[in-house]
Amino acid sequence: MTPYLWAPALKGSVQVNNAPKAKMNLSAWDMIQMLDFSAAGRFEARNGRWSGFADVFYAKVSDGGDG
Repeated sequence: MTPYLWAPALKGSVQVNNAPKAKMNLSAWDMIQMLDFSAAGRFEARNGRWSGFADVFYAKVSDGGDG
């Protein structure tokens, strides 16, 4: 088993149509604090010369918030 960590960060700006640009700057720590759910997994099976694997990731995004 090999553990791994995925720590994303966001930095930039967003704009919808002619509205003013909104800047965003979220560090990996900010995103961990707001984390709703995350999962990852890998399964591998071998039998002689045959093998197969699955690599799965799941992230739940809640609806709601301030805006």
